[in-house]
Amino acid sequence: MAASTRPLTLGEILDRTVQLLRSNFFLFVGIAAAPSAITVLVSGAASIFLLKHLNELKPDAAGALKIVLQMIVFAAVGIPLLLAAYSLEISAATHAALAIVEGQETSIRASYAKAFHKFWRYVWLLSLEILLAWIVPYLILMGIVVVGAIVSALALKSLGSDARTGGGILLAILTLIMLILFFSLCIWLWLRFSLAFPASISEDKPAWRSMQRSEKLSKGTRGRILVLFVLLYVLSLAVNMALSLPVDILIALASGKSLNLLHPAPAIATLVQIYNLSISFLVGTVITPLYGISLVLFYLDQRTRQEGYDIEQLMAQAGWAELPRVLARALPVPDVLITSGTDTHGLSESISDLTASATTEGPLP
Repeated sequence: MAASTRPLTLGEILDRTVQLLRSNFFLFVGIAAAPSAITVLVSGAASIFLLKHLNELKPDAAGALKIVLQMIVFAAVGIPLLLAAYSLEISAATHAALAIVEGQETSIRASYAKAFHKFWRYVWLLSLEILLAWIVPYLILMGIVVVGAIVSALALKSLGSDARTGGGILLAILTLIMLILFFSLCIWLWLRFSLAFPASISEDKPAWRSMQRSEKLSKGTRGRILVLFVLLYVLSLAVNMALSLPVDILIALASGKSLNLLHPAPAIATLVQIYNLSISFLVGTVITPLYGISLVLFYLDQRTRQEGYDIEQLMAQAGWAELPRVLARALPVPDVLITSGTDTHGLSESISDLTASATTEGPLP
């Protein structure tokens, strides 16, 4: 499937995303299978461990400290493993999607070979995205919360009981507003960096320059990316719940135990968790590639809108490495487009007509 030679609407990007997954189903599912399995194994091991030790947990500091230390060990091993798995999955899926969109043949092995070739770059790129979009804002939020709690405690200490009640309600409202602003900021930052992987892979840029490139290209389309990702998230959540919730209830009823969501029997909880993790693996393997494919399409669409990438595609289809002199004199607009960001749809149609005539009438002088 060749790259589009015109800007796409959100509906067209969604349609092409699904079409690409359907026509290359085993390729993208094969790419997503191993990282999804690693994710399920790591998260499943941690959750099953917690469920197993909940009843053994003693209500004292020593028991709580033991669980915390064990979870730290899980995190020290699991987080780097998850980071590496996600980096490889995103980069391999992006390599595959770019190759297919540009009309090239690829495979699971070839996609992963390219991803492993620059493994540390992609790990660092994903780490930067998580650090700047989530961890840094979280640390700032925690600092504000701690300082605010201290100041509020000192201020409320000198007030009466009625004033304390009103101050507590006001503090709760301010905390809720702060959380909403925090998540809004994180999502906004993440959207700014959302095209970093396609930019890094397509243009062979290092991590920081790819994030700068994403910040530039994502202007004007961040809302569309958010809408598409919300749709994909709702889809994955709905499929997951539709497959897991009825079976979870049947398992609990078939066991002869009352359905207690807060304190289930350990055997039932473990069985339910294993089934849910299996469903998560299946859903993640099928749905996760849609995110990577859609980002590639958004990246190419933004290059078309901002930089005349459709003109480059038409020139490549005509076998031209650069704009011929006749077209350069007849269509001097591309030099302006590079700096102004004007829509190039009309120009691409003109070049398409000229390339067709040039192909039929022979070489240009």
